[in-house]
Amino acid sequence: MRIGLRATAGCIALLACGEAVAGIPVESAISAVTVYLDRAVVTRTATVDLAAGEQQLVYPKLPATLIDDSLRVTGSGTARITILDVTPNPVWPDKAPNERVRALEEELRARQEDLRALSDRGTILDQQKELVGQIAGGAAAPPAAGKEGAAGPRAGAAEWQQLLEFYRTSLEKIAGEKQANDRARTDLNAKIAALSAELEQLRGAGSARAKSVTVRVNAAEAGRLQLSLTYALADARWRPAYDARVSTADGKVALSYFGMVGQRTGEDWSAVELTLSTAHPAIHGAAPELRPWIVAQAQPLALAKSLAEGGRAYEDRPAARSSGTLAGTRLRMDEEGAALETFSVADQTAQVSAAGAVGSSVTFRIPGSSDIPSGDDPHKIGIAVVPLAAELSFQSTPKVLPAAFVRADVTNGSDYPLLAGPMAVFLDDTFVANGRVKAVMPGEKFNLTLGVDDGIRVERKLINRLTEDLGLISKEIRVNYEFLITVTNNKRVPAVILVKDQVPVSRHEKIEVLQVEPTADAVKPDAQGILGWKLDLKPGEKREIRLKFSVTYPTDLAVTGLE
Repeated sequence: MRIGLRATAGCIALLACGEAVAGIPVESAISAVTVYLDRAVVTRTATVDLAAGEQQLVYPKLPATLIDDSLRVTGSGTARITILDVTPNPVWPDKAPNERVRALEEELRARQEDLRALSDRGTILDQQKELVGQIAGGAAAPPAAGKEGAAGPRAGAAEWQQLLEFYRTSLEKIAGEKQANDRARTDLNAKIAALSAELEQLRGAGSARAKSVTVRVNAAEAGRLQLSLTYALADARWRPAYDARVSTADGKVALSYFGMVGQRTGEDWSAVELTLSTAHPAIHGAAPELRPWIVAQAQPLALAKSLAEGGRAYEDRPAARSSGTLAGTRLRMDEEGAALETFSVADQTAQVSAAGAVGSSVTFRIPGSSDIPSGDDPHKIGIAVVPLAAELSFQSTPKVLPAAFVRADVTNGSDYPLLAGPMAVFLDDTFVANGRVKAVMPGEKFNLTLGVDDGIRVERKLINRLTEDLGLISKEIRVNYEFLITVTNNKRVPAVILVKDQVPVSRHEKIEVLQVEPTADAVKPDAQGILGWKLDLKPGEKREIRLKFSVTYPTDLAVTGLE
């Protein structure tokens, strides 16, 4: 017999918030987790032996970020049992400090008193040094005149020697004591900092909130009850990541699809059934309604402000939370790391167990069990390996970078969408670059940029740059350019490469650009002056491209942009 109930606002009102609920503690374990793009739904299972009658079952120490509206309890048992209600309760910790906190506070107070004593000692030493200086200054001053105007007796050599010795030994003693005092203060400050950090950590741990969930049941007779409690947590998410392994010999691409799963819920997911979903449970099912778009005469400032506060635009209003949905605070997204970042990797490679229709959400059920501890480190979970038949080509812009970049034109032949995410590119089992996969639906064509292939060598050289003076009356300057682009296919297979370069584009009627080789009829530049050559190269073949053009302008015209 199965029974089930979801938490509602009415259930929550049955018990006073913040108070501990007496009942039967339930020892549960996390058995399954479904991770969405911005949250996770956790399933806990437990077995409870019940007596006849009404009683309360309490799930203690659940995360404080548990979304109340998402609570749901189902169960089956050997006797007729009815779940009456499900109530989440915030749990506030005991405010009384524990013995370790008390001991740290007493030690910290003692060390702070020691620090004040050392500070006072430093002040006394500074005053002693100043006093020694005053004594030495007074002894070195000229003797004061007596009543008769005659000067007093002057100190002899022995007395000066005694004065200097007193001055030296006094300063050395004070300096030594100051150094020892400063070292003691440094050590004491470090100890105080360590005590403060430990105390802050203990106080923080003691002040962390949690939640408990109370399930009120009525058993017609004694029996055993198997319970499943599910709830949503916002501090969890998964992101796609890919490894693209390209074989240039047969033009095939193996795209490994991973899920980077991270969670900071405070719960460790150990040996759980893991499911990754592309659904968006936080998004409302119905499209929003439009409000009237009013255009009216401008109002005085005070009235306009009043209207603005009383009638904000629909888009600015917070979305209402409806009971029974997975509404809640959206998780702040982390920046996606580079593909070479170190992750903890699951042992198994997952297989796709369920896929929706084209354009719908997809669920990936990971085989076996998974361990996802709470923390900041993402965990790499294998989802699938998608074989793609690819048409490989190359592209080079040697003016910017003399290299050949690989491009693969492919089709998503799988039954599920590829979400946007970072990609590590391996060309013939060698890592070459980090890239990115855009969102691609099943059957959709897309291209992958796969980094540089050193098997194709590209060079660009300036062969000639000549400046000429033209005309006798109307003087002009002509600058002639000649470049040589060399492309060599050092691979064992044919290669198709698109080479791009450019000629200047004039933005003045007196500046003339003339394309000489190739002619504009043979290779026509676009509006930005970009030229393109598509070369079909056999293995080992070398091809040269010459680019010649000139720029002519009056001598009295200042021209910018010439190289």
